[in-house]
Amino acid sequence: CTSLTSIDLPEGVTDIGEHAFNGCTSLTSIDLPESLTSIGNSAFSGCTSLTDLKLSKSISSMASSAFSGCTALEEVRIPSGMSTVGSYAFENCRSLKFVYIPSSVTKVGYGAFYGCGRDLAICFEGGSSAPSGWDTNWNYSYDNNNYLSFTHTLLNGLNNTGKTASGFYWFEYGGGEMEIIAYSGNAAKVIIPETINGKPVRLIREYAFAFDENLTTINLDDV
Repeated sequence: CTSLTSIDLPEGVTDIGEHAFNGCTSLTSIDLPESLTSIGNSAFSGCTSLTDLKLSKSISSMASSAFSGCTALEEVRIPSGMSTVGSYAFENCRSLKFVYIPSSVTKVGYGAFYGCGRDLAICFEGGSSAPSGWDTNWNYSYDNNNYLSFTHTLLNGLNNTGKTASGFYWFEYGGGEMEIIAYSGNAAKVIIPETINGKPVRLIREYAFAFDENLTTINLDDV
């Protein structure tokens, strides 16, 4: 399937089997149906051109090596409701810069981000330490025997990231401008702050409010 560039699966599909789209090197985007509940082993492994990944909120589990070797993938937002991320799920996704993991995830397998670079920021909604169900080596990477780190507010040891009291995760650029990268609150109405820590909010990252089912109104007037 080296010529396949996009996938738009119909509603009603509940499972994607092992190696279903393995090695589809021209695939750039995937639109998964809301009916989907599981992604099998190596289902999209080796899709080296994949840059746009939208995971539907109905997915409960992602098997081993599901997206391993997707070397162009830069960002992953695991939907609220997913409970399991398999071993080596994002192995060697070397362009991966940001991963958002909701508190619903109770199991992450060995080396889920094995081979990802040190600049990967992992944002876990559930706290500053991994739950007991996560493999003790979930964050192991072979890069100088490095363990990718994360906390609730400081991601991967970076001092230019954090979380506001109202639930906005932010990233500060070198010029002193702020980007909102995720939201973990449960409010129905959200007011985007004009500033964070006295610095202007200029950007809202893709999918920052994805899967926020309670959200009905966003006020952008002051940004």
